[in-house]
Amino acid sequence: MMVPNFPNMFMLYGPNSQPLSGGTGLPIWYQVWSSYIAQLVVKMVENGKSEIDVKEQAYERYNVALDEEASSLLLLQEEGAPQKNYYINDWGRLQMNAPWYGPEFHRMCTNVDWDDIEIT
Repeated sequence: MMVPNFPNMFMLYGPNSQPLSGGTGLPIWYQVWSSYIAQLVVKMVENGKSEIDVKEQAYERYNVALDEEASSLLLLQEEGAPQKNYYINDWGRLQMNAPWYGPEFHRMCTNVDWDDIEIT
C-alpha cells in the first residue's frame, strides 16, 4: 500500500495486492486496506504531524518475503508457463496477486507495525 519516499501516498489496489485465495471478494479488501490507511492517518493527525512514510528496510523486507512466498506457486514454475503467464512480469516476478492465503494477508493488512512507519 506504500512505497518509500512517496509520503502520504497510499495505493488501494496495485501490484501484489489481491491474495490468490481466501474467499472474500475485492470490495472487502478495499475496506481492509482503507482501515489500515485510516490507522496511519489518525496516528499522524493525533501526533500533529504532516507526513507518513514506510521505511525502506520494511519495504525491502516485505518484497523479499513476497518473492519467497511466491516462489512455490505453480505460476512461477516451468509447468505454469511463466514466460506466457499474465501474472508474471518480464523479470519473472509475480506482479498481480499477493501470494499469501487470505487470512495471513488479512493479518498483514490489519496490524500496523509501527516500527516500519515513519511519521514526521
